[in-house]
Amino acid sequence: MVERYIQMGYIKSPSIKEAMKNVPRELFMPKNLLQYAYFDEPYPIPGDGRQTISAPYTYPLFYEPLELRRGDKLLEVGMGSGYGAALAHEVVGEKGLVVTVEINEVNIQVRSKEPPRSRIQENYHNKRRWIQRIPAIITVR
Repeated sequence: MVERYIQMGYIKSPSIKEAMKNVPRELFMPKNLLQYAYFDEPYPIPGDGRQTISAPYTYPLFYEPLELRRGDKLLEVGMGSGYGAALAHEVVGEKGLVVTVEINEVNIQVRSKEPPRSRIQENYHNKRRWIQRIPAIITVR
């Protein structure tokens, strides 16, 4: 998939290439759709049916123009599955900061009940306990 996206011109930077290789998309997919994790399609995520995990090629389209680097800070509006924030966090690294904001209470409830399957989800669960009054803001360090 990554090599195909490079050939198609979606991935241009080494940091996005490495992030897409290092963050397993299947960790953010509903269990019944795991076999489709690397298809070029959006898929519904658990919740109220209004949100999807975007098609994988869209993430380089979003992040390449930002020219994200180690240590950068990023505000993501709409957490969705968490995959985009995980990719961004992989790029900005431990000294960077990714904050994702989610308004859909159903998505927040679903995400908070999932067992952590990645570093971003583990951070989400740890930080959520500290942000009781504003559960829709998740900071990943």
